[in-house]
Amino acid sequence: MSSASRSCRVGVREEGRDMWQAFLYLAGAAAMVFFGTVIYPAVSTGRCMARWNESGFTAKYDEWTGCKIQIDGRWIPEANVQIRPQNSN
Repeated sequence: MSSASRSCRVGVREEGRDMWQAFLYLAGAAAMVFFGTVIYPAVSTGRCMARWNESGFTAKYDEWTGCKIQIDGRWIPEANVQIRPQNSN
């Protein structure tokens, strides 16, 4: 076997490995996009609704602004809402 044919075979292996490496990068990127667009919003919506369920307010989750609560017909970000317990005097 000559050294020229040996180096050609090594080049094929390297090229094949690079293709698999590119495939794995693309698959990883697709998994991150799937998680960010499907899984995370679904989990966040459930958490948002569960957190405000007891209060009687309607809640929704938006990917851009987070959890919002409907008060007097307006949607207010969760961070701006404070609920104080009523005194039972």
